[in-house]
Amino acid sequence: MPSRKFHHLQLRRLSVFLPRAEAIVDGFVLFGITLYFWHFLPPSFFTNGPATGGDTGSHFWPLYTLWHHGLPNLSPRIWNPGNLGGEPLLVHYFPLPYFFMCAFALFLPLGTAFNIGTVLHLPFLPLATYYAVRKLGLRFPAPIFSASLSLAFLYNESFSMWGGNALSTLAGQFAHGYALVFFLLLIGILAEELRYRRGVIRSGVIIGAITLSHSYVMLGVPFLLLGFVLFLPSQTVFQRFIHCFKAGVLSLLLTVWFLIPMLTNAPWQTAFSMVWNSKNILAEVFPPIFYPSLIGILLGIILASTPIHLPGWQKKLRSCLGILLIPVLGYTAFYFIFPHVGLVDVRAFPQIELLSILFGAFGFAALLHLSGRISSWFLTPFFCAAALWLVNTEVKNLPGWMNWNYDGWEVKPLSESRRNLMTELHGTFSEPRIVFEHSDQNNGAGTTRVFEMLPYFANRSTLESVYLQATILALPSFHLQFEVSKTPSCPFPEMKCSPPDIGKAKDRLALMGVGDLILISDAVLAQARQLPWLKERGTFTPWHHFQVVEQPRLVEVIDAPLEPYSGQDWKWQLYEWFKDYSRGKPYLFPTSKITERERARLLEIAKLPADGCNPELDVDFGELSLRTNCPGKIHILKFAFHPTWTVSGGEGPYLIAPGFMAIIPSGEHATLQWGDSWLWRGAGILSLISAIALCAYPLWKRTIRI
Repeated sequence: MPSRKFHHLQLRRLSVFLPRAEAIVDGFVLFGITLYFWHFLPPSFFTNGPATGGDTGSHFWPLYTLWHHGLPNLSPRIWNPGNLGGEPLLVHYFPLPYFFMCAFALFLPLGTAFNIGTVLHLPFLPLATYYAVRKLGLRFPAPIFSASLSLAFLYNESFSMWGGNALSTLAGQFAHGYALVFFLLLIGILAEELRYRRGVIRSGVIIGAITLSHSYVMLGVPFLLLGFVLFLPSQTVFQRFIHCFKAGVLSLLLTVWFLIPMLTNAPWQTAFSMVWNSKNILAEVFPPIFYPSLIGILLGIILASTPIHLPGWQKKLRSCLGILLIPVLGYTAFYFIFPHVGLVDVRAFPQIELLSILFGAFGFAALLHLSGRISSWFLTPFFCAAALWLVNTEVKNLPGWMNWNYDGWEVKPLSESRRNLMTELHGTFSEPRIVFEHSDQNNGAGTTRVFEMLPYFANRSTLESVYLQATILALPSFHLQFEVSKTPSCPFPEMKCSPPDIGKAKDRLALMGVGDLILISDAVLAQARQLPWLKERGTFTPWHHFQVVEQPRLVEVIDAPLEPYSGQDWKWQLYEWFKDYSRGKPYLFPTSKITERERARLLEIAKLPADGCNPELDVDFGELSLRTNCPGKIHILKFAFHPTWTVSGGEGPYLIAPGFMAIIPSGEHATLQWGDSWLWRGAGILSLISAIALCAYPLWKRTIRI
């Protein structure tokens, strides 16, 4: 019979072999998961121009402006004159994905860098999931189960607008995906820092990365930190709290350059509070691809709460469930809160789903662990293969969407018509704006939002933007959309969209500086052809170009009285004023932002006649240059008001209906510069000092040791 010494030797050999075998299994599965993603990429991914499809096509314009106008001026923020009456790019939206794209653009064409940046996070999400669970302390096979089940979230096709999954990414929600990857990395980094009493530099930087990637994910970070404070069995509660507090402060210092402008910009945006209406909301939240995870969640709860003996597992399982349960509860609360604070409720679901999938992986791993370490090593590859097979059976739309997006703009059915139309319209941002009819037929050019890219394709401005909340002119802009569209998008719930009537929109189009229209439907075309103030300039099948006979200006001297308004709901009142606007109607101007002396002066100057005035405006990124023969009179600049505009050679700017800027030039020339705010500059200096100190800290620490 084998001796006890022989058995002991065999166990020692097994203890050395099994970790290596488990590492081999993990590596093999992770390689397969990554390879599965790469096989979806079409050959044109690296060769054609920037991607299109959904919102994605419109996201290239912010990258283009950052690369050509922002970085050369050492500014991460750009005032874009081409959309929404002038929008501040990368103030309302999140800059970190675009910074990654710019880094790639140092070595690659800008379009290729954009393509890589839009999907970069997708193959990293399962890897980040594996890292998070491994650092939480759960042993094999929990980390690799989590990575495998995360594919159910990544390739789920029950929604494409909520964020996080592959379809949402291709629809334009890639920033949300970046934030989720960083959120998972934060879980692993925090667990490691607290368990081994390490510094907060890594966790502070990662929290900062989440903040710069997407706010919907960032809002859950405090709940995650609370979960670690309450449930991680390492150090005291007070020590864990101090560590998390330090990480939060560090992240705040590093990102205050972005947070302060974003927060101070909020009053000058348009709220987009949307309640997702769906008859099958449960089927969208919990599609069949999630059923295995739901079973795993039940298993995890049972195994964590029963007296079943799981050496080294049960305590850690309870700890992990507790840590992740807190942010799940937080996001669940956000689902009900978001519509009341101007946010979209369903954007809370991706985080809930991803964390719930981790619960399910924990349950399956604990159950498999009961069968013994050796048997779990043999069974794990089959479980992971089954998870990948199940996911693959549910993937229907992703290959087609990938091909459509990354084939680029130039091979779409309407690409030739689009090129010819853009050549016809090409000009400058100082010319009147272009309004287009919203229609599904536009998708033949790459996306239904193709004409939001008029600034890129034709160097002309339009009123709509992919960031539809970005300025206070959003409601008037989309109001004009339904007045010239048979099938408008009507994105704001508070808007009452009615059938198109271009004839009634004449004065509102002139007010918004619109000189050209792109129309497509027979019903709207029939209306336009009956109007003597419109002239059809050309047909670019399926689009028809109409031009306003009497071209409007982007600047006018006020030719109507002023009507003061002191109420709190001034944004809504400006829109109400716009809905019934006709030429000669008194201009509404909110007085809560000005002094009584300024109010009296404006009312007096508004009485001056505007006869013979001929102002001109040169429009550039971040700058407006006015030339006028009527100094001392109120000039209305048809751009969205923002408090960081400063006037050189005049007074103002003042907010005036429907959200424009009014100035009083003191001479024949006046210049407006955007983004000049002492608060913004101070926040930037604080973040710069913090970043320098953070980089110098390792060197200082090394010097102290020496």
